[in-house]
Amino acid sequence: MFPKVSLTSLAFFAILAKASPTVQLGNSTVTGLSFSNLEFYGGIPYAEPPIGSLRFKRPVPLRKLSTPTFDATQPGAPCLQAGSQSNSSIEDCLTLNIYKPSGLGKNVTLPVMAWIHGGGDMIGAARSYNATPIVEQSIARGTPVIYVSFNYRLGPLGFPQGREAQSANALNLGLRDQLLALQWIQDNIAVFNGDKSKVTLFGESAGAMSIGVLYLNSNLQNLVRAAIFQSGSAGAGHVFEATRGQADWDNFVRAVPGCTDCRENSIECLQKANSSVLLQAIETSWAKSNEGYPFVAVLDGPNGLLPELPSVLMEKGKFARVPFISGANLDEGTYMTRPNVNSSAMIESFLISNYTTPTVSAKKLKEAVQKLVQLYPDVPSFGSPF
Repeated sequence: MFPKVSLTSLAFFAILAKASPTVQLGNSTVTGLSFSNLEFYGGIPYAEPPIGSLRFKRPVPLRKLSTPTFDATQPGAPCLQAGSQSNSSIEDCLTLNIYKPSGLGKNVTLPVMAWIHGGGDMIGAARSYNATPIVEQSIARGTPVIYVSFNYRLGPLGFPQGREAQSANALNLGLRDQLLALQWIQDNIAVFNGDKSKVTLFGESAGAMSIGVLYLNSNLQNLVRAAIFQSGSAGAGHVFEATRGQADWDNFVRAVPGCTDCRENSIECLQKANSSVLLQAIETSWAKSNEGYPFVAVLDGPNGLLPELPSVLMEKGKFARVPFISGANLDEGTYMTRPNVNSSAMIESFLISNYTTPTVSAKKLKEAVQKLVQLYPDVPSFGSPF
């Protein structure tokens, strides 16, 4: 992992900035920041804004920037979400940020590391991670890299649930955002001295889970050459049919004034709502949910990104042949643990309700969870198992 970045630290970057670097992206001149021995370009859109009629639709590639000059001195704002970043989150959020060594010759190309942030598919942002240390360290060890991070839609806007979303082909939109961002890298990273044939995809928690799902799509082989999983895989979270989340979707819809009585045309109604109303609905539906993370990737059927359970697809050999490293970040489990869990019975209940699949019988599930609790007993010298 690497340290998170704040707006204050970015302001500090601006103070230290040297002459502003520029790159030519299509017909537009993109201006970034130069500080230390790095260049930064932020907030570059890779898709059309997913608003209005494009809300709850698959991402549409942005073919060119809309202005002859583009200010890329600030990172892109987070996608609409509840929590600590809610006040700065927006819907027009499908942007990416690039950190690269400065002073590179025109013919120099470097490997690329593309980052997918975590946050349970509910929160998080590309701008939260300051890649300065990782790029500076790569320079110091003589193996310089270019770093790219990108936003993707979150919560019910990125991972709609239920029957209507299923029939509208609106499932797993956040995953499709990620694929489009990777395609943008293929199409444009050369402008930033990146080698599109040497892209390593890495992410943590929900970001690593996303990579695991993308691995089940053979097209990934055309977008990356390697990956790093940090505390996550395709089967690390629960994977269900979209209809299992119908109640959470209904709670979201009912929280939007004017859409309360919508049954079969809720998406059409939601497309007309403003962002502030949707944000309140996201907060309301999350608070009412029995799931810790109610809006996540789901099974999306034939021709989808997740047509069957990950274990089934892997057994069938339906996955990208791309090398990877897999591990766990220090104390990731501690971070995820609920502070009010103080007994074996509570941890069993939590695991059963949040981290199980529909293919396991209730009896077998309870036996498996009880075995887990036995394997990780409450021994104070080991630290709390809860």
